[in-house]
Amino acid sequence: MKKLLASVALLIFLPLMCVADESSSFSFKAPVDKAFNAAYTAVLKNWSLRHASAKSDTIWFTLYGGRDRVDYDYGIVIEPEGEQSKVTVVLTPGRQIPKPQDAEKFAAELNRQMEKFRDAPMDEMVRQHGNRELDDVYEAITREHPYADVFAAAKRAAEKDYELLSADEAGKTVIFKQQGAKNDANPRPGAPLVCVINIIDQRHDVFRLRIKFRRDDGGKVYLSGATEAVAQQYFAAMRRELQNPPGGPVINPRS
Repeated sequence: MKKLLASVALLIFLPLMCVADESSSFSFKAPVDKAFNAAYTAVLKNWSLRHASAKSDTIWFTLYGGRDRVDYDYGIVIEPEGEQSKVTVVLTPGRQIPKPQDAEKFAAELNRQMEKFRDAPMDEMVRQHGNRELDDVYEAITREHPYADVFAAAKRAAEKDYELLSADEAGKTVIFKQQGAKNDANPRPGAPLVCVINIIDQRHDVFRLRIKFRRDDGGKVYLSGATEAVAQQYFAAMRRELQNPPGGPVINPRS
């Protein structure tokens, strides 16, 4: 029965594991720094920022905040195009699978918003070519590591500390099961947690990992100190695996 329940939990996510991003591009008559500043200001004014990098000229956000509640993750990638900038909107699957017309519609809206903020004062983060990200215990950002290394580290962390259920490199998803232990923070652990790691390609070797939870028995999971602990422990293990690939020198061993 337990194996059946785990299989059912896994099947819930299979339709989302092999879907592609959708994108749409437009030209913006401004150099990259000015275009990025206009896009960044538009996001801060209208939507919910998750991560922005003025070094790689990428911005990631959601329309209304939250995690499980978002239909898509939205990305903006800005590249030089002669004396202008090429602005690409990227939609990655959330609760729904994006269609090409979704990306085209939002690209038109972003273009309108960027025109409104074309002459906005240059933000200090943009001027310094820095990064800004939302501090979220259920997400982790990796930088300057290729996707193959990030996925391998995410998989090894799940294999070593939990029960790995599935690892789909093409689908950017790792699914594992965590058996809750009874303690002060979690006095009634209940059914095991099925943990779903989605890896979002934020371009230029920047990846965002998001953890979601489902009950092994199909029940609803309420975020709590116990789920925060699982997320923190998993992301710490993943970072150690990323820093210490098999066969390499140990940089940050477990204390």
